[in-house]
Amino acid sequence: MDTRQSLPPIDKALSATCQDRAIELADSGELAHVDFEGRGPGQQAMAHGLPPGVYGEVLGSGPSPEAVWRAWLASPTHKGVLVEPGWTVWGWGSAPRGAVTVYVLRFYKP
Repeated sequence: MDTRQSLPPIDKALSATCQDRAIELADSGELAHVDFEGRGPGQQAMAHGLPPGVYGEVLGSGPSPEAVWRAWLASPTHKGVLVEPGWTVWGWGSAPRGAVTVYVLRFYKP
């Protein structure tokens, strides 16, 4: 199954939250779903003015987006988020960290 074909439209506001989070993660050098204020992805998104709902998130870092994508698809947990039914929009962000790039994808459904 080609997961990329099943993705909903990209949302600019959700992507902005992903970009901010990717920069934070690159600066910290750690991949964590909970931020320094103890907020998960949904709480982080709503703090940026996005609506309440269900938020999913996948994080990764690697030398290329393709390498990170392959790693997500090889992980049952990450792939489960990517293919979960009902996502209405998604967003993404990235930030460099040395020889790798940090990637954040977030998904939303009401």
